[in-house]
Amino acid sequence: DRAIADIRDQQQANTGRPFFTYLALGAAHAPLHAPQEFIAKYKGKFDQGWDKVREETFERQKKLGIISKDAVLPPANTGVQAWADLTADQKKVYCRLQEVFAGFVDHADHHLGRVFAALDDLKIRDNTLVVLVSDNGASQEGLQNGTLNTDRYRNYFPDTVEEMLKKLNEAGGPSTDPHYPMGWAMAGNSPLKRWKQDTHAGGNTDPFIVSWPAKIKDGGAIRHQYHHVTDVVPTILEVSGLPAPTSVNGVKQMSMHGVSMAYTFADASAKTRKQVQYFEMLGSRAIWADGWTAVTWHKKDTPWEDDKWELYNTEVDFTQANDLAAKHPEKLKELIALWGAEAKKYNVFPLDDRRYERVADPTRPVAALPKKQYTYYPGTSILHPLAAPQILGVEHTITAHVTIPEKGAEGVLACSGGEFGGWTLFLKEGKFHYVHNYLKLDQFALSSAEVIPSGPHTLGIHFTPTEKHLKPDYFIGNVTMSVDGKQVGELKGIKVAGQYSAVTGYGLLIGRNTGTPVSHEYKAPFTFTGQLEKVNVDLK
Repeated sequence: DRAIADIRDQQQANTGRPFFTYLALGAAHAPLHAPQEFIAKYKGKFDQGWDKVREETFERQKKLGIISKDAVLPPANTGVQAWADLTADQKKVYCRLQEVFAGFVDHADHHLGRVFAALDDLKIRDNTLVVLVSDNGASQEGLQNGTLNTDRYRNYFPDTVEEMLKKLNEAGGPSTDPHYPMGWAMAGNSPLKRWKQDTHAGGNTDPFIVSWPAKIKDGGAIRHQYHHVTDVVPTILEVSGLPAPTSVNGVKQMSMHGVSMAYTFADASAKTRKQVQYFEMLGSRAIWADGWTAVTWHKKDTPWEDDKWELYNTEVDFTQANDLAAKHPEKLKELIALWGAEAKKYNVFPLDDRRYERVADPTRPVAALPKKQYTYYPGTSILHPLAAPQILGVEHTITAHVTIPEKGAEGVLACSGGEFGGWTLFLKEGKFHYVHNYLKLDQFALSSAEVIPSGPHTLGIHFTPTEKHLKPDYFIGNVTMSVDGKQVGELKGIKVAGQYSAVTGYGLLIGRNTGTPVSHEYKAPFTFTGQLEKVNVDLK
């Protein structure tokens, strides 16, 4: 809606002038959400299972000319169960999650169609360059079963099939935060190996669609030249007749890393002008050069020198099915050396295979400097969890300074999280409440026995951790509640997750709970109706 409105406004005010729109969709990244009518369209469409869908996709790509007719489908990815070996309940759950994904993509496609229709209405479609691209291969993060709450697998506590069966009709709706199983990621990446976060083709080879009717005369045709996302900006600059900027706001700019793809628009058979492209992701590495690819998958916390490199002639082996490392050791050695040179050129070193641990690295730039005391005021914008105090599993006190009017007040004082996990402090029916939502599995609640009278008050909770557990990651601790410095309640043995993600919009909020509610004791946003002076967070 905003993209359409912005394009219309620009064209109405400046008819015929160029415009640039960057439309970043939520699809098809988890969480997978779509209106039920879009999901329902795909009921039964995946009952044949991921192995069959993978094969069907492979054959369809051959017929369409996307891959060569003599391409080879590599073996199934390690860790994916054969569809034939699954139980009926597993198949039911897994199919439903893939139906949700398909509905999600369909819903996005429907609304992209509205944007294109708006371009038609404005009579500018023919001379509008449209670039559609994904960001990585299909994601294996749903693990074996998939999930209805992605925060569970982030805390090493995956959903069971039995749990998901009970809520399967809710999948894709607001009460779920779904992801499909890794078997569907394998099928989605057909005919390529591995998946997101890997440097094999299944991790870094994506759909790339370009439309420009005024200049590309064979719409719907296929191009086979090799290109990378860094080539998009040079392409836009070339077709716009603009030079690459050498300085922006007085800051000297580095040279463009990419190669324009514009030469492919009029000549489908043109030779690839790109010569080399390196890849690195969480320690895994790859390099493409003049049709050859060297690639290695790196296992976290293992020596770099133990990584096994593979070699493929991707001019004839697009699917990376035939490893030529043993047959052409000198070519492999040459490409590994080239990877090192490119990595040095583009500041890849030092290699780092850490994941979430990188966030806590004190040598890295941070959103906020760590402190022991924080003060927040009403109206504060939502704070990303990494910019907020790191309180999970840490001894801390949260204190709200409020004034209750004669007629009373209610609403959220402070919260972080939502439907799928987090904590909240609020007033309801005159009483002070604390709720900790542990991954939507347990709600730990503590309330004052007495109504909070009118006038100024300090309302607080203090958390003390007593245990730490790994895989699943959680803490156990005790909470005390105080009003005006006097303890009015205690709750022992609450569970706190190791992390609550920001993927679904979580963050620290003051005086309200936008998004989904942490507790169903109230409806979001449940804005505080009294006077909230400030909220203090003190870490031990």
